[in-house]
Amino acid sequence: MPTIPFEQLHQEHREEIYKLILLNVKKPEDAEDLTQEVFLRAYQSYPRFRGDCKPSTWLWHIALNHCKNYYRTRDTRKSINSELYDKTPEEIDNLTIDVRALPPDTYLDKELRSQIEAAMDALPTTLRQSVVLADLQYKSYTEISQITGTNLSTVKARIHRGRLLLRRRLGPYLND
Repeated sequence: MPTIPFEQLHQEHREEIYKLILLNVKKPEDAEDLTQEVFLRAYQSYPRFRGDCKPSTWLWHIALNHCKNYYRTRDTRKSINSELYDKTPEEIDNLTIDVRALPPDTYLDKELRSQIEAAMDALPTTLRQSVVLADLQYKSYTEISQITGTNLSTVKARIHRGRLLLRRRLGPYLND
């Protein structure tokens, strides 16, 4: 049985759900659409929410399922700058960057970010989602287990394997 009004749940978690989806689908317009679909689905299901987990965990689970469905119906994945991860949809729409105007160090940072994004995109979906939840969204292994619907040992293995694959691919770009 829900303990807080749905409007409050939506207000508290909309931005983090949007960011999670954007990290997965890479297109701001699709992330916005999927975020709306997640909350529509959650609103329709909210009266049946039993409270077996935190409402935020329940929302993350719905969001990841929508991301999986997105990839089942679309075969194109394009990379975006990691700067977009912390932006609101309105800020993203107004964002323009001229790389030639940036100092050289900034350009190198952008190059590294680009390599990290490519390495993340190359990970299998289950590994990428686990690494994103752990390392970018700072979720605990237990929360990730609840969100993804997998057991704790599987979550740990996915994160470990994902990090190893990232380390191998990014080795030439990192100093140590």
